Amino acid sequence: MTEGSARISKPAIVGIAFGVVMLVAMIAGGVYYFTRGPSEEDVAAFVKTDMQGYFDSDPQMAKYHFPITVKRVDLIHTSGTEYKGIATVRAKGADHNVAITVNYDGEKGMWQADRGAFLFLLTG
Repeated sequence: MTEGSARISKPAIVGIAFGVVMLVAMIAGGVYYFTRGPSEEDVAAFVKTDMQGYFDSDPQMAKYHFPITVKRVDLIHTSGTEYKGIATVRAKGADHNVAITVNYDGEKGMWQADRGAFLFLLTG
């Protein structure tokens, strides 16, 4: 070793490497946490509240003169902001499963049922 040159000890190198690995892991975890999107449960809660609000306030639904209650919503994340699932809706004393498609970005969303999905409201 020449005068003026210094060697870094092996424990110091190991400590620095460990610190770098931990920093990279924390950054990767943060990126994943903030980009993973809302959970299926969060989206289901949004849909349940929004759908119930629709049944409670839409003039088209008022003509049925009986309560329509959203019992539960079960969703599967399909891609991007899209979810698909089943809303269990109670009307006229019976539960009905309604297939729905949802788009939700964590702040705004919309749900859609297939045409004819609520025909059970018309049957006696």
